[in-house]
This record gives sequence, structure tokens and C-alpha cells, in this order.
Amino acid sequence: MLRPDRPRICLTLGTIAPLLPGGGGLAPLIEALSGLDADIVLADSETDLSRFAPLPENVHPAGFVPLSGILRDCSLVVHHGGSGTTAAALHHGVPQLIVPEGADNALCARRVVDRGVGLSLDPGEADVPALRALVERLLGEEAFTRTAAVVRDEMAAQPSPAEVVERVTADLARRSVRRP
Repeated sequence: MLRPDRPRICLTLGTIAPLLPGGGGLAPLIEALSGLDADIVLADSETDLSRFAPLPENVHPAGFVPLSGILRDCSLVVHHGGSGTTAAALHHGVPQLIVPEGADNALCARRVVDRGVGLSLDPGEADVPALRALVERLLGEEAFTRTAAVVRDEMAAQPSPAEVVERVTADLARRSVRRP
């Protein structure tokens, strides 16, 4: 895994939240992350970033990028709690800060917190000091990184969908042979 000299944080609100009024809460996230000694990769192709101009020096807009291409090098992902983003972060063993916006986002956030691979903050409480405190905690407490790596390894050890289908098919075939 290629780790940069300082923490790299992926910031994404998915494809729907940026289209919401206020950009889905992007402003306080950018402000909270701007004061950190970290590189922020902003994975967002929907938001008009001119309203944040000038962007802080450590925030690098990347447009729409596949998360699998950047998460492997990240120390943290800050996101909305979408199932795809949550799963991608778990797959790459990256701790998560989730500010859930809707749909199943709160459920994903609860699971991440319960498993110890990240933290969550209610959008109504997501002000700059609270966000920054949680990001600093996630970057500073090694337990989140260790647990995320354990979950990544657990996921990698699971059978593939093709293997599951093969097992089920074989089991069904054995059962049908036993019938009189």
C-alpha cells in the first residue's frame, strides 16, 4: 500500500447529496478539513466548487473518481454513509467518518460505529469544531485503523458470489439425488 508523507483523506458525498440545497453539507466539511496537516481528495463532480473559492491549499478536487482507485492510499474517508462508499472503505480497510444524509445512510453509519471502524455525526451537529475533533480522533487513534484492517481481511476471506452459487447448486444437486 502506498501511503503519502502525510495523511490523505478522501472526502465524498456521493452522487446525490451534492445536488441537495447547500451541497449536502460540504461547506463545513471542507472548512473542518482545511486546517489539518493532510491532503484532502475531494471526489465530487456535481458541486459548483466556485462558491468555495479559493479552495484551501490542502483540498484537491478530483471530480468523479472510482473510490477503489484512491481509497487504498487513504488514511480516512469522510462521507455521507452511502452503502457503496461504506463498502468500498471496508474493502480497503480505511477508517470512516460518516455524516449520514438519507436513505440507508444512518444504518450504514450505525454499523460502522458498532464495528469500530469509524465514527458518525448527525448532520444537525456537524459544525466545524465537532467534525475536526472526530477527524483528529480517527487519525490519532490507531484502534480504528487496526479494526478496519481486520474487517478488510475478514471480507477478503469470504467466498465470492460465484463460490456461493457453486456451493448452493452442489447442495441442491445432492438433495435431489437423495429423494426417492
